[in-house]
Formats: sequence, structure tokens, C-alpha cells
Amino acid sequence: MITRLSLVEGGKVVRIVSIEAGIGLARRLMEMGMFIGSIVTVVEQSYGHIVVDVKGARFALGRGMANKIVVEVIE
Repeated sequence: MITRLSLVEGGKVVRIVSIEAGIGLARRLMEMGMFIGSIVTVVEQSYGHIVVDVKGARFALGRGMANKIVVEVIE
């Protein structure tokens, strides 16, 4: 199922399909290890932010940022 990262519930594992962002945000996400094809685990979904695990590192993303990341749910 293809969806936005901001809509994925906690505990799900997803693969990044595309990043619909400008150069600055795309670079910031790449610095966090979030590339097209990267596997990401959604740890926590709350009102204002989403906590994700990327290769053992946890990051909190704002809902607007997460909404620009298109993912495929794999688990």
C-alpha cells in the first residue's frame, strides 16, 4: 500500500518510494539516512510529530515534513 509517512501508524515498517520536497529538505532527510529505497520503522505517531527509526537512529519529524515522504508499507 502506497501512502504518506504522516499517515502510517506506529509499529509499521515502510520503504521510501519518493520524497516530494525542495532541495533543502531533501538534503536534510538524506543526512538522516532517508533515501528512496530506505527502510524506516515508525516508532511513534503523535499529534505534532512522528518518531522514526532509520538504521538504529531515531528521529522526530514534523507532520508537514512527514507528509512530503511517500512510502510503501511492507510490514
